[in-house]
Amino acid sequence: MAARTARPTRPTATGNKSNATTKAQQSDFWQSLRTFIHSQQCQLIVGILLLFIALMLLISYFSFFFTGANDMSIIQESATRSTLRESITNALGLPGAVVASWLIDSLFGVLIVLPILLIGIYALRILFIFPLKAWKLFFCMLFCMVWGSIALGFAQLLLPFESFFRWGGAFGEQIA
Repeated sequence: MAARTARPTRPTATGNKSNATTKAQQSDFWQSLRTFIHSQQCQLIVGILLLFIALMLLISYFSFFFTGANDMSIIQESATRSTLRESITNALGLPGAVVASWLIDSLFGVLIVLPILLIGIYALRILFIFPLKAWKLFFCMLFCMVWGSIALGFAQLLLPFESFFRWGGAFGEQIA
């Protein structure tokens, strides 16, 4: 009688089980993340945060028109931050003056208020207060902001008024 030889063993399923367990855990993670993002608590937090950001930007924006001439001359000087903080008159202080100056003078001019308002409207939409068609409103705002900035850039070149900021921002001035 011939001696029995050992049969080759099959691969164990433990490697497959750990791989399946990892995939299940990843799937559970993404599913729980998706559930959290779509929960009312998360939407409430994001909506309130966006509304707060929009309100702060609006306060900074409107304060710029009353205090911007003084603030821009102070910001453009090379001074220390402590000196800047004491002499800035924007309603939100140094951060408000810097942000407003950057948004209005360096980007799209006075029409930068449109994206700020859009952030507020989106916040209200997230908070289930204001239903709207988001993409349509976004593209209308973008169209009005770009062409309005160009028109204001041309208007500032043609009119003899002196202003401490660029009406159409850097974008409108460059196109004009």
